Amino acid sequence: MNVLLSDPDSSLLAEFEKFLKDMDHSVFTAKSTDDAMDIISSMPLDMVVTDWMPSEKDDSGICAQIRAYASQRYVYIILLTGDNRNGGWTKGLSGGADDCIQKPVVFDASLQARIRVAERVVQLQNEVLRNEEEISKNYFQTIAMFTSVIEIFDEDLGGHCRRVGKLSLMLAKRHPHVSTRDYLLVESAGLLHDIGMIGLPGGILSKKRTERNENERLHYLTHPERGEIILKECEFLRPVSTIVRAHHEQFNGRGFPDGLSEDEIPVAAMIVSGASIYDNFLYRGNVSLEDMPANLQRMRGYQLDPVVVDLLLEINMENIRIEEGRDFHGIGLQDLEAGMVIAKDIRMKTGALAMPGETQLTNYEIEKLNSYYAMGCISYKVCVYKNG
Repeated sequence: MNVLLSDPDSSLLAEFEKFLKDMDHSVFTAKSTDDAMDIISSMPLDMVVTDWMPSEKDDSGICAQIRAYASQRYVYIILLTGDNRNGGWTKGLSGGADDCIQKPVVFDASLQARIRVAERVVQLQNEVLRNEEEISKNYFQTIAMFTSVIEIFDEDLGGHCRRVGKLSLMLAKRHPHVSTRDYLLVESAGLLHDIGMIGLPGGILSKKRTERNENERLHYLTHPERGEIILKECEFLRPVSTIVRAHHEQFNGRGFPDGLSEDEIPVAAMIVSGASIYDNFLYRGNVSLEDMPANLQRMRGYQLDPVVVDLLLEINMENIRIEEGRDFHGIGLQDLEAGMVIAKDIRMKTGALAMPGETQLTNYEIEKLNSYYAMGCISYKVCVYKNG
C-alpha cells in the first residue's frame, strides 16, 4: 500500500516508517497538516496515519478533508491520539476514521495485525470500485448502442431522443422530488423513451396524429409497451423500462397504456413526458420560445404535472435569454470548426434531416456534412451560432 504518515514527532515518524516498510509498504511522511494535504492531493494513497487531538470545534474535520482530497478511491484512515478521555475514539470513528491508535504507539504483533486488516479493507474496497466502474462502462455502452439504433432507424427520431435526454436531466436536477442518484435513470429514460417506435409500419412517424388511420393509431399506441419489452431484457435497464412504459401517461388519467393519473405516474415519467412535449412543440410544431408558455400552460394539470410545467417555464425563459445573446450567421462548409454549434436544422434537398439544430460539431460531423455536399444533398452554407 501507499501510506502517508503525518505527525509532528520526528522519532515517531521514523519508527513507524521503518515498521511499515518492513511490511513492504511504500511510506511518505509529513510533519504538518498542510504538508500532509499536499501529498494527499498529489498522489494515490491507500492509507493515512495521522496525528489527531479531538476538540470541541473539530472532531471529524481531518477525516472529511482526507476523504474530499482522495474522492476517487478509498483511503483507510488511522488516527493517532494521546487522549482517549471524553469519548475521543468514539468521536474519531464517528467522524470517518477507520481505526484509532493511542499514543505511545507500541510496535508489536497487535499493531501489525491491525495494519493487515487495513490491507484487506483497502483491497476489498478497490475491488468494489473496479466492479462499479465496469458496470458503469457496460451501462453507458448499452445506452449508447440503443441510442444509435434509434438514430439509424430514423434520424429525426434520434435527434428528438437525444434532446429529450438532455432536457430530462435538466428537469431532474431542478425537481424537488428527484435525488442525485436518480439523475442517470431519468436521463437514460429520456434518451430511450421512444425506442418502441423501432419497427412500426413505415409512414406512421411522419404523419400527424390526425392523419393516421385506425390501424396506424393502434400501432402507435403500442410503442411505450414495445419499448418496455425491449429494455427489460437487460436486467440493469428494467428501471428505465418502467419509465419508458409510462411516458405517455397523462396527469388527468387519459394517457396510455395504463390510464395512470397524478401520483400514480412515476415522477421520472412525468419529467420525460414534459421534455418530449416541449421538444415536439419546438422542433415539430415550430412553436417559438415566446409562444411556448401559452402552450405549456394549456397542459398544466391536464396532460402535464404542474411542477414539471413550472420547471419547463423556467428553462424556456433561460432559453430565451440565451437566444437573445447568441446570434447566428451563415458560413461556408470550409469554415466550419469543431466546437461550433449548428443553429438551425440542416436538411437534405428532399426535406430529410441531415443534422439537427443545437448539434455541437466534431471533425466527424464536419466530414459528414462535406460528404452530403459532395453528393449534392445539401447547400454549401449552414447556420452556426456566432459565439459557439
